[in-house]
Amino acid sequence: MMQKPVLVQSLQRKMTQQLSQSIELLQMNTMEIHQFVQEIADENPLIEAIEYPYEGKSHQFEVNADEVTSCPLPSFYDQIKEQLLDYNLSPAKQKLVEYGIDNLDEDGYLTISLEKWSEDCRVSVDEVSHALEMIQSLEPKGIGAREVSECLSLQLRARFPEDEIAQKLVETHLDWVAQSNTKQIGNAFGVSEAIAKESIEHIKCCHPKPGQLLIHSSGDYITPDAEIIRNEEGQWIIHIHQWNNPMFHVHTNYMEMNELDKETINYLKERKKQLLWLESSIRYRKLHLESVLEILLEKQQAFFDYGPHYLRPLTLRDLADELDVHVSTVSRLFQKKYVQTPYGTFSLQFFLQRSLMKEEGDVVSSYSVKQMIKDIIRKEDPNKPYSDEKVKLLLHETYAVQIARRTVAKYREQLGILSTKYRKKRGN
Repeated sequence: MMQKPVLVQSLQRKMTQQLSQSIELLQMNTMEIHQFVQEIADENPLIEAIEYPYEGKSHQFEVNADEVTSCPLPSFYDQIKEQLLDYNLSPAKQKLVEYGIDNLDEDGYLTISLEKWSEDCRVSVDEVSHALEMIQSLEPKGIGAREVSECLSLQLRARFPEDEIAQKLVETHLDWVAQSNTKQIGNAFGVSEAIAKESIEHIKCCHPKPGQLLIHSSGDYITPDAEIIRNEEGQWIIHIHQWNNPMFHVHTNYMEMNELDKETINYLKERKKQLLWLESSIRYRKLHLESVLEILLEKQQAFFDYGPHYLRPLTLRDLADELDVHVSTVSRLFQKKYVQTPYGTFSLQFFLQRSLMKEEGDVVSSYSVKQMIKDIIRKEDPNKPYSDEKVKLLLHETYAVQIARRTVAKYREQLGILSTKYRKKRGN
């Protein structure tokens, strides 16, 4: 009689372990699924091979395979150009800016003169200067510079705008920075050695080759879990990449257990249960991912039809309510997952946006409001840049969006845009 609770506790432990593994499987990305499946295949003698069917074709791997079809990260130049999605550029302006991006070296420095750029694109030098300013506003800060001092200056303006000593040092005395000559800096600018040291530290925080921050090693990959594309009829289609849904080929000779001893038979039965659980858990993950993407497509239809500027407010709770599952289930599915779209490859987290109320009662996403703020500031007179209060008023007048001045300031800072004081064109 005393053995029953022990058996129940043992069963509970086993079920808890499988449940825990199922939850982990739900939140794994494509590469982690592949690695996890491979680890099980290595220890489960029933699995002869793993097959990854894809678009009507089968890609079969032996159990010791160590590769999976994957999508490389965007190139250095593509990553910069993708940021132009935030701007409503005319085709001509887009072409002009992209020409400048194509003439950056991999350290992020501009390799042609403004005059040559102007001549090649048949536009004025002023237009080229504005295009360069746009490139220099992109991430990482410092790209588009023509020399080291300008590169460091761009980064200092964005990260330490109040440090005028650091700005002067990179413009005229980089040798003092290299020597950490705090005494000479202090004497020259009339500050303490402590302040001089702080300015040197600020400069050391800058990257002299910012383009390298976008260069990935050959082993770095983003592997999309799904693709959303239009078919020939113009309808949006969700395609779950089949490398998320491996098929297992089982050794048939192990299925004939008549001549095996009892211990081996019990072991193989456990391995069979493990395989059935794995297949079931992968199907469960795939079905939930499909359901989430279907609702994502429905809720963010404007994004897929017109682009990132039309992203709508959406929360995990909205998706969980639609699916009638716990919000934690959706949260796990959103972790480290990517979807490929006509506008690029995005993390699923990108589609979750908090809502802000418009005057007429409609709602707009925080991402869209940030793009409105960026657009307003982009069009301002550089000699008389807008204050946060003015941006707030223009948001209301132009887009019927009413938010607090402090929210404007917060979004502006998140966008990496300097305050009014530091945006004002120098020499005016």
